[in-house]
Parts: sequence; C-alpha cells; structure tokens
Amino acid sequence: MRDDEIHSAGGFSWYVNCGMPALGELAGVPLHLLFQEADAVIDAWRRGVPIAREMFGPDIEFFPPLWAHISYGHVHSLGCPLKFPEDSDVGCTPIYDSLDEGIRALGRDVDFSRQGLFPHYLDVWRQIRRALPHEHVPFAGFEAEGPITTAWLLRGQGFFTDLYDAPDGAGEFLRLVTDSIIRYKRTIAAINGQTLPPEEAHIADDGAAMIPPGLWPVFVVPLLDRYYTGMGCRRRLAHIENLVPDHLPFLHELGIDLFDPSVSPKLTPALVRDRARVPFLWRLNAMHIRDWPEPRIERWAYESAAQGAAGLFAHIERITCCASGAARIKTFMRTARQIESLLRGGRRRDQLFDS
Repeated sequence: MRDDEIHSAGGFSWYVNCGMPALGELAGVPLHLLFQEADAVIDAWRRGVPIAREMFGPDIEFFPPLWAHISYGHVHSLGCPLKFPEDSDVGCTPIYDSLDEGIRALGRDVDFSRQGLFPHYLDVWRQIRRALPHEHVPFAGFEAEGPITTAWLLRGQGFFTDLYDAPDGAGEFLRLVTDSIIRYKRTIAAINGQTLPPEEAHIADDGAAMIPPGLWPVFVVPLLDRYYTGMGCRRRLAHIENLVPDHLPFLHELGIDLFDPSVSPKLTPALVRDRARVPFLWRLNAMHIRDWPEPRIERWAYESAAQGAAGLFAHIERITCCASGAARIKTFMRTARQIESLLRGGRRRDQLFDS
C-alpha cells in the first residue's frame, strides 16, 4: 500500500484493502483457479469489485487485478516445485539436500524470467492488461521472500540445524540466497520499467522469527542489511510475523523505516513502540474480524493508536466476506476515521480515551 493510498493525519494512517481471494469469494470463482488462470482473475475482478464496494463501502482499496498472491516465485524459479491444492493456498517443496548442494547451485547464473512458471505468469499478466486496459497492473504477486524464509524454503527444516552444525556454511548459503533475492527483485523491477535503485525496498521474512534473538546478530541482521544495501533503497520496510520482545531492538539497529508485525501474538503495540523504536503498523486480523463483537474492535483500535501504532489496517479475507464481517470492517473504518480526526485536531495519543 503506497503512502498516497492510505488515510493519514498526525503521524497516524489507516487502510482496508481487498485482494483477489476475497473478490473470487464474492464473485463465486474457485480459489485454485485464481492462482493460475487469467480468465478467472478477470472474471473475479469485474464481478467482485462492485460487490465489494457495495458490501464494504467506498473507502476500501484494492490490490491490482492479478492472480492470487504467490510468495514463492523466486524459489520456484530456482527449482522448487509448486503445489496448487484445490481451495487452498500454494505450497512449495525444498530442493537442496545439503548446504554444499545449495551453495553450488546458487553460484550459477539464472535468468529467472525463463524458469518454471515465470513465462506463464508473464503471459497471464499480459492477458490481464489487455482485458483491463484502464487498470494499473504491474507485474507482481510472484514474489520473493526474505533471506531466512528463502533459505528454509530451499533447504527445508535441515536449515535450522545447519545454523548450529555448520555455521560458516550456513552463513555463506545465506549470503548467496540474499544476493539471489536481490537479482530476482531487479528482474521484476526491469519488467515493470522501474528506475533503480528504488526509493524503498520491502522484505517479508517470517522465517526470521524462527531464529532465536541471540543468533540474530550473526544470521539475521547482517543478511537483512545486505539485502537493503544491495537494493540501494532510501527507506527500509519489513514484514516479520511472530517475533518476541527480545527480537525488537534489532529493528532499530537495522534502521527499519516501517515495520509490520502482522500476526505476532507475543507482541503488543506498547512493546513494539518501546523496544523496537521504529514506526509500525498494527493489523486487525481476519480471525479478529470473524470473532470479535463491534465494541471490542472499536476498543482495540483506540488502544492500538494510544499505544503508539503509526497505522492500523485490515485485509478483507474470504472468511470476512459476509454480513457480520462487513459490519465489523465498517466499525473499524469508522473508528479509524474518528482517531484520525482527533489526532488531526491536536489530541495526544494518551488522551484518545477522553473522546
């Protein structure tokens, strides 16, 4: 979500967005078709967007009309097979039986755009652009994960014992993985005609949460810094789920400009504010929208903003495409507008509950 696509005031922002799985749910298009077929994507977009606007209101944002997001484009282009289960998300299979095998393979040059399903998604992208000429449709959604997650995907669970059994080899493997991610990201940028270096670079690396805080200075911080430095960006954006409080100070050390902890049950906004000391977003998760009554959602929003969240957001998911989900998302948006108005009017965050 770009800065000009969110509602913001007084250092506070909010948004609600809707992606292809939700549009498919609203339009009656099976999920598994949305991962691979241009016609399914186009049909879900054309029929789903009007339904979504009617159900959730005019203030929601939409991801571009592309296939349902696949996080494994990079590792697939390196050889990991993809799995497309019916009515489910995409999975992939590790390919390296040892660090040595991975190090040898990653040392070879790869033209990512010619590997595996990459040409297929280029073709799907072109079909969508022809069918929806008035929409902004960058080539996206066939993505790369961060260094730790990518190493895990390529090597499997053995990667986590490699850190202890062969730390030097694991470090070399991670450096090669990181450089490969940078090359993949540059391939995507070239397809989209984007100027390099980018103003900002984003990384999603939930696997980093699997590394204990004591090992972050060796296996996480240097690799994330290598990624951002290699991208040449001015702003560093990170999404890492399930961190614990002792991970948080490393985000400040890395110079993260905006952090998204998303689903992180061991964190609170106050913990992130005090220990990470970086701007961060706080997410109203789909299970909260499903399970919480509207007054609790309203209280959650005020508490999160009062404890320092720079922004609040929610994704419209398949399980929230119903009357109760729409009512709760509207409550979230109404509350976010109230918070925005109070902060714009000069209210301090610690005074939000005085409204």
